[in-house]
Amino acid sequence: MQGFPPPPEYRIHIGNWQRWPQKIWSFQNTRELFPTRPLTPRGPVWPLPEARRSLDAVQVGTAEAPMTWPQMLAATHTDAVLVLHQGRIVEERYLNGMKPATPHLMFSATKSMVGLMGAVLVAEGRLDANARVASLLPELADSAWADATVRQVLDMTDGVRFTEVYTDPTSDIFAYVGAMGWAPELAKPGNPSGILGMLGTLKVRHDEPRGTAFRYRSPATDVAGWLASRAAQQSITQWLQERLWNRLGMEHEGNVMLDPLGTEVTFAGMSTSLRDSLETVASLPLPHRLKIGHEIDGMIVEEVLHDARETLLYRVRSLRSGQQLVLKTLQPVMEGDAGAAAALLMEEWRARRVVSPFFPQVVPAEEQSCLYYLMTWHPGATLQARLDADQHFPAGEVVRHGIALLKGIAALHRLDIVHRDIKTDNVHLGQDGVLRILDLGVALSLGERKADEPVGQAGTPSYMAPELFEGALPDPAFDLYAAGVTLYYLLTRKYPYGEIEPFQTPKFGEPARPARWRPEIPGWLENILLKAVAREAKDRFETAEEFLLALERGASRPVAAPGRRPLVQRNPLMLWKIVAAASLAVNLILLLKLLG
Repeated sequence: MQGFPPPPEYRIHIGNWQRWPQKIWSFQNTRELFPTRPLTPRGPVWPLPEARRSLDAVQVGTAEAPMTWPQMLAATHTDAVLVLHQGRIVEERYLNGMKPATPHLMFSATKSMVGLMGAVLVAEGRLDANARVASLLPELADSAWADATVRQVLDMTDGVRFTEVYTDPTSDIFAYVGAMGWAPELAKPGNPSGILGMLGTLKVRHDEPRGTAFRYRSPATDVAGWLASRAAQQSITQWLQERLWNRLGMEHEGNVMLDPLGTEVTFAGMSTSLRDSLETVASLPLPHRLKIGHEIDGMIVEEVLHDARETLLYRVRSLRSGQQLVLKTLQPVMEGDAGAAAALLMEEWRARRVVSPFFPQVVPAEEQSCLYYLMTWHPGATLQARLDADQHFPAGEVVRHGIALLKGIAALHRLDIVHRDIKTDNVHLGQDGVLRILDLGVALSLGERKADEPVGQAGTPSYMAPELFEGALPDPAFDLYAAGVTLYYLLTRKYPYGEIEPFQTPKFGEPARPARWRPEIPGWLENILLKAVAREAKDRFETAEEFLLALERGASRPVAAPGRRPLVQRNPLMLWKIVAAASLAVNLILLLKLLG
């Protein structure tokens, strides 16, 4: 194209901005076509952690029409794509003239921002989820929204009849976008101009009762945005600026589109850069060191549970609900350490996946100004703390705890997660009698790591399988070995191969029989423990389910203990010493006979 202005077929205006190919430019430049309110980055930028790898070889599409990843991007006219895997950037591409700093129209992702604002206001007590819309917005007293609750609007279960079928030109959505200025040619005569006026025209309900059925309706988000703005006494854009853009380390400018009357288009009008749309809570600052009585985000600190080199654990109580929780965060000296922040978020991500009675459960924060995550609190003590208090564990009780422990480990392994530090310190027995596995700080999702990515050694030496001292990679089998040591120690207060100190290079012989210290232990239980902690991996249990089944069957179907290795394999030096001594003795006897 040459010359200015461009010929008509190349001009972009509100009459063609959503058509191909004009939308390639217009979706990246909405502020050139419509009035907007800006979102401006302030303060330091928090970079997203990276673990980049090529996805070019990934096959997508169908069996009949397979495509590579680049072919799919071209076929779908993708402007930009950013792939996050567990909080890290794996792939990032920009096409069709888009740049990392370009604010792109996010369409219905805007709904998530409005929903977040509404949820925060409800949690803060500034917006009553059970209030009727008409009591907060008298302007809608004669509309179909009048007796819907705030919760029903936020959940899109308000029951308002509104068709949103983009392949049907008679659908209600087209008259709606016509009135709000996106497509003036679709505006119906007699309809009011602007979003707020159109909301009042919707007066017919669905047949189903309110609160019973989810139906996707864009106008519901505009009602939610109106409710949230009035409750917050500020615009959506102002709230996003103060609560998100100023706190999350956003990199680039964004904006929110306005309708002809200056109302924010909350159902689809937000534009932001791709990175900023995926920014996470990792950008939040660390809390300062807390003491008993300190308050944080509506919680009061009641106890410092653990003070480690990198992490801190507090027992806190919600001032609103009275619920006691565990708050885990990083030491203040870790401020600015992106790797440590990412690791904490990864730990929370893993913990959220493990929905099991054998683990503490992650609890969403009602409001969050700092980097931490919350877990359920359970009164009780770890197995190690109980041992330190001279508690005795009979064989039957050890079996019962072993069954619970193996059920928890099995739940973890089904998610492809390896704990890597099973021990008496990380197994908690609550006052409710429930055994729970603690601390996923060094856990690893096997599917998350590259084949050549170093993972480092983790665990407590006395609980680590012999192969780990030889550089073996993480494997679920090592959790089973550690579980065996845990039960062995719980029963005997001894380690099967003796205590192993950090940085020690141990030598593994044969494990000591538990009956050496607890003669009353039944033989079938001793065999299970010896099998679990066998020197050779091939002699151990292969899965958590196999180990669990052995404990459950007990004496009814006892397992055989691993056979003792020949002395030549266990201790070849000792064998040769015995042979040498025997040979010397024979030679002395022969010598004496000759001399006699």
